[in-house]
Amino acid sequence: MTELASKPATEPTVTTGPIPYSSKHYRPVEGPGTVPGLQVPFRRINLTSGHFDVYDTSGPYTDDNAVIDLEAGLPARPGVVRDRGTQLQRARAGEITAEMAYIAERESLPVELVRDEVAAGRAIIPANHNHPESEPMIIGKAFAVKVNA
Repeated sequence: MTELASKPATEPTVTTGPIPYSSKHYRPVEGPGTVPGLQVPFRRINLTSGHFDVYDTSGPYTDDNAVIDLEAGLPARPGVVRDRGTQLQRARAGEITAEMAYIAERESLPVELVRDEVAAGRAIIPANHNHPESEPMIIGKAFAVKVNA
């Protein structure tokens, strides 16, 4: 038997709690396509000369106030509608969805730019309506997330 196979299996764990020297904050999402209660998280890193705010994708697990229940799973974010078309279809119809508004706030860009880039096919929003707990994000040249192929 190999050494690896002889080690006892360990129970999977989830890292929770705050990240040292930083704190999680939220900005409300306002404007077209938004719904009440929709907020974008960001991480505030404390520096000796003040603070620096950065993009935060750590989910609820690093929020001091979050109640984590691995059996129940994550709650759906506000504004999720399951019986609608794709983000591409909505963008091409000129609609601004809650996901587009969320992304625009996170990226600090106009929501119209998000809609226009998706409608033109230069960006995608991989938001699956079967996973309403996920945080919307965008992949495209004009945005923070890039894919190197």
